[in-house]
Parts: sequence; structure tokens; C-alpha cells
Amino acid sequence: MPILNLVEKTVSSFCRTAVPLFYIISGYLFFLKVPDGIKSITGKMRKRGRTLLVPYLIANVFTFFFYCGVNAVALKFGGVADVVNFKIFNDMAVLGVWGTLELVFINPPIAFQLWFVRDLMVMVLLSPLIWLMLKGLVGLEHSVGKFLPIMFLAVLFAAGMWIGYAATAFWFMSGGYIAMSRVNIGCSIRNRIALFAVCAGFLVCLAVCVTESNDDLMGKCLPLFGVPALWLLYDAMSDHLSSARIDWFAKYTFFVYLVHEPFLNIFKKMPLLISRSELMFIISYLTIPILFYVVACVVGERFSRWFPNAYKIYTGGR
Repeated sequence: MPILNLVEKTVSSFCRTAVPLFYIISGYLFFLKVPDGIKSITGKMRKRGRTLLVPYLIANVFTFFFYCGVNAVALKFGGVADVVNFKIFNDMAVLGVWGTLELVFINPPIAFQLWFVRDLMVMVLLSPLIWLMLKGLVGLEHSVGKFLPIMFLAVLFAAGMWIGYAATAFWFMSGGYIAMSRVNIGCSIRNRIALFAVCAGFLVCLAVCVTESNDDLMGKCLPLFGVPALWLLYDAMSDHLSSARIDWFAKYTFFVYLVHEPFLNIFKKMPLLISRSELMFIISYLTIPILFYVVACVVGERFSRWFPNAYKIYTGGR
């Protein structure tokens, strides 16, 4: 299905910017206000236990029991196998107790989209050390110039080509460095030359990722242009955006993130029960995520209204 492959590769390459953008925002918010140094950091670590760890545990336990239920149904109705993975009982029998715990919570978590939260929690655990490093980098900036902190971050980015957590640390620390350097990101940047430069770089990287089969290196470099490109584009468009129009969709983002697997996995396969043509695959790939997002927002709205305390615990108060 060549057209489908092209569509998938284009969208997935564009979306490589998403996770680095989330990490840099997370790092920025974490280190934005730390007036008491390590004391402030430990306070934020405790808060992240409520906003990250609790939803992480609940979502994985929920997904585990969901798959157990599906497995039980699949034992009687074999057609379920065409919709979702139902072999959790077989996995448990092979892995045993400790292996099952690892399957559910660690590598990767059974709610596999939560690998991002897992890695973010590792950064939070390392945050006292990261704060000390960032404090030193900010001090170097004031004493010997900005090139040493930039060189350090560049080395960290290069290490991320081969070591997964180094890439995570690069983006998380970059956000923290921006926060602790007192950069005023509240001021919209409307430098058209800068906007054009980063957008052009982003499009070049995107084109290479889509057209080349061996795009791993370019794919890792793509967010270097994609993150500032999206940031500057938003600044340029902010005067024309009505917050009232997007508030409802933005209000339930973390809830949608927690529940989109396994339910999106079911949604996206429903059209394939009608047809498995290339056109149907393309339509499903492009439209089902949008449809699911709207449905999940409606469910989140009802959930938060009918069971506010449970919703607050489940989403970590986000």
C-alpha cells in the first residue's frame, strides 16, 4: 500500500517533534520557580508523585484488567482477536508474578503510551542533580559566556543518538535551562527571518525523513528545528486564535492521553471491519484519531462532572 505508507511516514515524521516538545515544556515548568533550591525541588518531586505516579499506576492497572476481561471474552468469542490483543493470560503463565509486574508497570508499561510518563518520572527523580548542573551552567553563562552551556547541551544531544535517556535529559534540561536563565518566553517572538529559517530547516528534515529509508539520524535532528518552528508559528498566530474555541479541547488532554490506549486501538480498527482497502486504511488513519479525541473529551467531561473526586485522582489533578 504505497500511498498509505507515504501518508503514515509523513505524519509520523512530523510528529517526532511532539515528545521533545512535551519534555522541554515539562522541564521548563519544573524548574521555573525554585526559590529555595533543593527544598523547592523536593516539594515539586512530592507533587509529581500525585500528578504523575498515581495516574501511571491507576492507568496501568486499569489496562491490565481491561485486557484480562477481553481475554476472558475472547475465549468464548474468537472474533475479538481481530480487534485487540487478548493474550494476556498466556503472557502471565509464561512470565510468572515478577515478569507480569514488569510487563504491567515497567518495560514497557502495559498502557504503553505511558512510557513517556515513566521516563519523565526518572527525570524527576534525578531533578536535584539536574538542578545542581543547571545552576552551574547558568553560572558559567554569567562568568565566561554562553558557549560552554550550549556545548554541554550539544554533547548531551549527541549522546542521545545512542542512549535513550540522554535524549530525554537533553530536552528536559533544555527546558530547565531556559527557565533558570530567566528567558522571557512570555514575549511573543515575531522575527520573520528566524521563523523562516527554522521552518525551512524543519521542512528539509521532514522531506529527508519521508523520502529516505535510513532516516534515523535525521529523525533525531528533526525536533531541533521542529520545536522552535512550532513555538514561533504559535507566537505568530496567537493574535488570530480565540482561546475560547480551544479551551474545551485543551481541558481534557491528559485524560485523553491516559485512555487513548487501548480504546483508540479498537476505534481505529472498526472501519476495517467494513473494508480493508488502501483507501479505507488511509481514511481510518487520518480521521479516527480526531473522532476519538472528540469522543474522549465528551467522556472526560461527563466523568469529571459525575465523579469529580475520582476524576481528580485518576488525572492527578491535571
